[in-house]
Amino acid sequence: MAVVLLGFSLYVGKVVWDDPAWETTQPEVTGLPRHYADDVLVSDDNPVAQIKVSDAYDYLGGQKFTLYGTVAVDQYFYVQRDEAGHAQSIIRLQFESVLPGVDHAYDYSDAPLRTQIDGLDFFTLTEAASTGGLLNTLFPYGKPGSDRYQAHRFLASHGVEIPGEYAFARLVHIPDEAARHEMIVFFYDDMPNVGIAPENLGPDGAGSEQWADISHDLLAKITTAISFAPAQDRNGAVSLD
Repeated sequence: MAVVLLGFSLYVGKVVWDDPAWETTQPEVTGLPRHYADDVLVSDDNPVAQIKVSDAYDYLGGQKFTLYGTVAVDQYFYVQRDEAGHAQSIIRLQFESVLPGVDHAYDYSDAPLRTQIDGLDFFTLTEAASTGGLLNTLFPYGKPGSDRYQAHRFLASHGVEIPGEYAFARLVHIPDEAARHEMIVFFYDDMPNVGIAPENLGPDGAGSEQWADISHDLLAKITTAISFAPAQDRNGAVSLD
């Protein structure tokens, strides 16, 4: 038994040691690749765009880090609060670029939905989620070293608490055929109480009819809350990838 326990401990230790999350760097909030001015987030590349979020949202700032030692990431955050000051909706804009020398290309061909916003195509996923459960209790920000962990820590540091039960959307835009860059819109929206647990909401769950309405309203809300306008690149050309 002692040999088995030792072997298991060594195995677990190796798994933890080999976890790429160890290669994730600490976030930095200065020298960000994109800049925010006059209520607009300006992206000079991948894609070239001026990004405007509804005035109903407060801009919280951004951060950058290297994810898993393979991807450069920068994130920008917006929150819409209710009258009591609680987060009602959260928008997280995330830009990723695969580092030179890393053999990887993004592929979302299995995305269940596609969404168009201002001429940009987004691979789209929607789901219901909650902050409850043992796993969320043990790891309230998500898996340490992940992009979700970094994002949720940032939100918490700004006094923003993710709603207990929420509808979630992930919209991914790939700006070129090389697929080594991506822009992601993450959207968290406080979900109305429909009497069905989030894990049972979805296209194949007991609450499929309710989820169809919630998902539709969720995408309608995010597509009207954010806009992408052409911006001038460094060579002076107008572009919207």
